[in-house]
Amino acid sequence: MRVLGIDPGTIRMGMGILEGNGSRHELVTFESVQLSKSSPLPERLKQINESVRDFIARFHPEVMALENVFFGKDVRALVKIG
Repeated sequence: MRVLGIDPGTIRMGMGILEGNGSRHELVTFESVQLSKSSPLPERLKQINESVRDFIARFHPEVMALENVFFGKDVRALVKIG
């Protein structure tokens, strides 16, 4: 099974592909997407969308795992990523 793992963020986000077969697991690839803090949020979200779509098109994962997002006390971050 091929799994897409995503570490979400609106400034930096990570993506990786793991290939699993029974008890054997192997890292296929990973990428980090750097976004400009000065870019408007809608533009950054568009870049994230395009990056994830491209990654999926290249590696054809079967399932996705999304890392829990930690916001601490920053409710604004929760709203942005949500």
